[in-house]
Amino acid sequence: MTADESPLLPAPLRAMPFDWGEWPDDENDELVVLARGILEAALPAAPLAVPEPPFLGFGDEKFFADDEDVPDWIYIWPVLLHQVDDIRQVTAGQMAAAEAECARQGFDTTDFQEVWTRRVTGWIVEKTLEWCGLMDDLDLLRPWFPELAEQYAVRGLAAEKAVLALRSTVSLPESRAALQRLAAVEGLRTRSGNRSSRTRRAHRVTTADETPLLPEALQDYPYPWGNAFRWDAEEEDPETLAYARAVLDACLPPQPLTSPEPPEEPHVSDWDEYPEWTGIRKILREHMPYARNVTAERMAAAKAECVREGIDTADLEEIWVRRITAWIAEETLEWCGLMVDDEAVTPWLQHLAQQFVLRGMAAQKAVSALRIKWRVPESRDALLRLSAVEALSEEIRELIEYGLQEHTP
Repeated sequence: MTADESPLLPAPLRAMPFDWGEWPDDENDELVVLARGILEAALPAAPLAVPEPPFLGFGDEKFFADDEDVPDWIYIWPVLLHQVDDIRQVTAGQMAAAEAECARQGFDTTDFQEVWTRRVTGWIVEKTLEWCGLMDDLDLLRPWFPELAEQYAVRGLAAEKAVLALRSTVSLPESRAALQRLAAVEGLRTRSGNRSSRTRRAHRVTTADETPLLPEALQDYPYPWGNAFRWDAEEEDPETLAYARAVLDACLPPQPLTSPEPPEEPHVSDWDEYPEWTGIRKILREHMPYARNVTAERMAAAKAECVREGIDTADLEEIWVRRITAWIAEETLEWCGLMVDDEAVTPWLQHLAQQFVLRGMAAQKAVSALRIKWRVPESRDALLRLSAVEALSEEIRELIEYGLQEHTP
């Protein structure tokens, strides 16, 4: 029986001349036409019942230790890639073969073709929105891009990237108007939800007879460890910005760390083992679901559990208070870099980001925040100063140099 060779993705997505995740640094009319065609063709006709796609990236491992349940889609994605040489050209027959293999392995294959065609489309759209949002010549996006990005947010496909792209292009009046309309949409939710900064005080629960280990500003931190401490605030009001700055001030170590924090997330294949610290993280996360729960008493209880599991607990409190602080710093830097208007965080973000790099905490996210804010002179100056620091790791120096080169004519 001949496999069904009917293509599943819209023609503009199949016509991309480069890998879908590798948009070039160039900006020209031809690429803009391509991006517009992709976004117009992939827009769903109606709002999705469940936002798509799920987060695809190396950050996913942050949620899963080796003995935790991992959603099936994490495993289905590699199976699909194994069946298809070029995911842009996926056919009904290839999707059916992937579905059969996933069913054989015991994965949930409900509405497989529909779900995964939409999911792959969403990932391609995310990269396209991201490329548009980072363009230097924003006039190339007028007026069509803000209108399309707004519709993606409303219809629930690549909604987070759509909002981020609108924020990145907020100097366009069309983007500002789109954001204002989205703010008034009742019940609009992105993939991670939408929580007002005003709920922060509701998360500040003082536990009697427990001794907090984090600075006071972090005890107010409302975003759970179960979601990797990731910010989901979509407000840029003075209260939220002041709190973000207070968090970064509180996280910044007084002196350079002897070893960088946090550790790089492990990328584990079937024949590898997770490093021991991921098991410690799982235990601590169960005892301390929020930053306010990071107390001496809960740390002692978690340490006792680690001892029972045969896990090394040397300097556990010192290491993990610093590590939790570093993860909170990472997510706050990322939110400030991606979500906030440049002028609202200048110059304090640039100063703090530079200091995080020099002191070895959340350095990658700090460099990324400076690169995202490239249009602000203070960000370029900070990157230039950091490029002259020979003591930085080779990896961080490469990120800085790439940030300097990517906007050099």
